[in-house]
Parts: sequence; C-alpha cells; structure tokens
Amino acid sequence: LIYSGQEYGNNKALEFFEKDTPNYAEPEIYNFYKTLMDLNVSNQALWNGNYGGDYARLKTTDDENIFALKREKGNNIVIAISNFSDQEVVFNLQTEEEYFLTDVFTNEEIGVDKELEFVLEPYGYKVMQK
Repeated sequence: LIYSGQEYGNNKALEFFEKDTPNYAEPEIYNFYKTLMDLNVSNQALWNGNYGGDYARLKTTDDENIFALKREKGNNIVIAISNFSDQEVVFNLQTEEEYFLTDVFTNEEIGVDKELEFVLEPYGYKVMQK
C-alpha cells in the first residue's frame, strides 16, 4: 500500500472527510516508489496469486542482519535484499545458483553467485530483477 501523498514524501496525515491535498513537489522519494511500482507491473514474478512467482528466502553469510528474498516465475526473477541493522554489513548469498540480474535503481548488470560480496549500508537495500 502507498498512502495518499507518501510517494511525494508527504509527512502529515491527510484529512479523511475533508479535501486535503498533499504536497506534489517531486522529491527523490517519488522516483523510488515509481521504480518499485513499475517493477511490480512489469515483472511477472511479483504478480498476485497464481499469476506471480513463488517466495523463497535466500540464506546469506549474515542472516542475523540481512534478509534476502527471491520470487521467481518462469524466466522472471526478483531478488530483494535488506540490511535490518544500524551497521554496514558485508555478506555473500549462500546459493549454488548463478543469476544475471539488473539492479532496478541503477540499471547495473550484476552476476550474482555465492562469490559476489555485497556491502549494504545501515538499513540499506538492493533490488535486482531478470
């Protein structure tokens, strides 16, 4: 769910029964939400119900701080990795599979395997797709 104005960085609760227009200045957060919503529509792995992909938790070398999730449907893959700590974390995925994915925010192509070392800043994230 995206609440009214959240995609524009609105930081106040909007009135429910009164007209209350959010601030539509285009902050950086708008591009973040637009990228995620475009990914949700364009990548079948993220579609709902039987139309979307199965969920799989990916093990990492630091599962205490890192949560990695994969959804896959046919040739479509989305991997989202989050650092839930207040420290920078260096880790690897513990997988025998190899993926050639694209970072959804930078469009950088990434060869992902167990040898690839990730570095995520505190509360950082990475979202990749095929």
